[in-house]
Amino acid sequence: MKKFILLLLTLFISSQAFAYNYDPKFKKNFYDEFVANYFQTLQQSLLNNKNYKDESAYQYVSTLRARLNRKDLENTTWGCVSQYSEEQMAKSKDFTEKCFGKWSQKFMFEQNADTISILKIK
Repeated sequence: MKKFILLLLTLFISSQAFAYNYDPKFKKNFYDEFVANYFQTLQQSLLNNKNYKDESAYQYVSTLRARLNRKDLENTTWGCVSQYSEEQMAKSKDFTEKCFGKWSQKFMFEQNADTISILKIK
């Protein structure tokens, strides 16, 4: 049993060693871009859908943007993000889902479930 626990501990420590050592400026720029693209993509998706009134789509996205807790986003996702090189981030097909999927689901459908009522169907 002790050997098994030691093996798990060794695997955990060695898996942490694969994190890339990004500087704070990279991290800030990364999340600045992520947040801007996240809300821009959401808004464009709602506007392209044509089922919702444009005004309500703008208001919905604006409300979500105002409610975003940047520290929570960073704390929840950085452990995953830092496991990827910049090249891997750009090329990986599942990077966004893997690192941001759970956060996005919680943000949109748990923490801000009340905002869905803002969207008005045409």
